[in-house]
Amino acid sequence: MKALINFLLVVVLLFSQAGPKVVPVGDNPGITLFFQNKYVRVIDAAIAPGDTTLFHTHSVNNVRL
Repeated sequence: MKALINFLLVVVLLFSQAGPKVVPVGDNPGITLFFQNKYVRVIDAAIAPGDTTLFHTHSVNNVRL
């Protein structure tokens, strides 16, 4: 019975951990704000093949070229 309680405690602790931190897109490594004005925002996203970025949010609509 003690082993079952320990197992359930470990499962609860693993699943209760907060999810990954979400950052603004500009705080992501490899992503740099290149230019911004009232109408346009251009970001330079230099992500190497096979690399990943952090979970991030975009505060405005975007167009990918």
